[in-house]
Amino acid sequence: MTYWAQEGAQIGWLVSGSELVAPPIPFSFHQARRVRDADALRDALLAAGAPADGERIKVDDGARADITAMGTTALGAAAGTIPWPASYALGWITMSNTRIALPTPAAGLALAAAVGAWYAGIVQHARDIKDALLAAEDEAALDAVDIEAGWPD
Repeated sequence: MTYWAQEGAQIGWLVSGSELVAPPIPFSFHQARRVRDADALRDALLAAGAPADGERIKVDDGARADITAMGTTALGAAAGTIPWPASYALGWITMSNTRIALPTPAAGLALAAAVGAWYAGIVQHARDIKDALLAAEDEAALDAVDIEAGWPD
């Protein structure tokens, strides 16, 4: 058996001088592909935003910083140390450019907590899937990992 490769041509093994046979794809390539698929699913879920009151809330880095700041303000307002700003009371602007009313600090805190919990659930579930894929020792174990199941709603 002779290995044969030519730029712009197929790569494989020449068997019996004429038959080109593709080399086996290493398990690590299949494993890496499944990890990429899981990462892509995680990224798509995050890009769709966190569900809240029938709407979606952005969860990119800037949006998470904004909602964390709002949650911190809600804590201060609930404690009576600062007023609840009128700008937050108007509501949180969603991905569809509508508002979720936040008339009280408690409403703001509830929204921030729900979005944070959803985001953490997505990130942690993605890590669990990656761990399972990386622990797989063969194709059967790799295929047994359902990357689409168990994601937070």
